[in-house]
Amino acid sequence: MLLSLLLVGPFGILGIAIARGITFPIDYAIEFWSLRIHLSLRLDVASLSKILLCGLTMASVVYGVERAFHATQLLGIYVAIGAASYLGLVRQMRLARRRDFEVMKELLGTKFSSVVDVAEKLVLAR
Repeated sequence: MLLSLLLVGPFGILGIAIARGITFPIDYAIEFWSLRIHLSLRLDVASLSKILLCGLTMASVVYGVERAFHATQLLGIYVAIGAASYLGLVRQMRLARRRDFEVMKELLGTKFSSVVDVAEKLVLAR
């Protein structure tokens, strides 16, 4: 919150996004280490680094496309390009397992089960 307040002045809403991008991994690490005391959790660094690579690549692709073709009306296309690049990399790196999609269906419920089914077919198809 404090970082958001510090960055919103010079950078506007982008400052809030930057602050969130900085604080999210810190929050995650603190929560992981706190839970680790009570549960037997293991951090899969290899998978985590691949997921981070997928996310950074997706962000770079979307940023490049948005910079080249900036228009508010293209937001849906930016989202589609981001999803396609992320899912493509996840498939290429073989990061997803069938159980991952089962968990997504449980968490998202029946309303989004068709979206999860499509993602599963795209990512797991060999």
